[in-house]
Amino acid sequence: MKLATYKDGSRDGQLVVVARDLTLAHYATGIANTLQAVLDDWNFMSPQLEDLFVSLNQGRARHAFAFDATRCMAPLPRIYQWTRQVGKKLVQQSGGDGFLPTDSATHTEEPELAFLTADVPPQPSSAQLRDALRLAVRITQDDTGRIRFAPVAITLGELDDSLKALA
Repeated sequence: MKLATYKDGSRDGQLVVVARDLTLAHYATGIANTLQAVLDDWNFMSPQLEDLFVSLNQGRARHAFAFDATRCMAPLPRIYQWTRQVGKKLVQQSGGDGFLPTDSATHTEEPELAFLTADVPPQPSSAQLRDALRLAVRITQDDTGRIRFAPVAITLGELDDSLKALA
């Protein structure tokens, strides 16, 4: 499943489900307004979003529209915590004000993966972190050192085979 956050004038934006080929999208309003709401109630909301994702990819989603990455914010504009992959190790990081969408970014490093997680305890074990993984998103650092998120976050099942080995 692929999810993005469209700019709508609010601080958290509006959640959209994005087709696998990134051509179509559908507002997820009937399920959740924001990606943070989905992460807060993953077991209830993610199956509903997955159903919408399947319908969108099969051309059966009513009210689908062309996906426009320029309308996206960072997937979680006010992120609290996230997990970054450094080599084969997962490192938990805190949020901050440096999380920006990719528009107009000057990238200075190769893209990496960041993982959006469910709640995890302080000082989690590697196993606890792996169990909490929900979504992956590509990140880069801009020339000021701030982290920039790609516009679309994906479930681990959408990662291609080469990236699955890292997760």
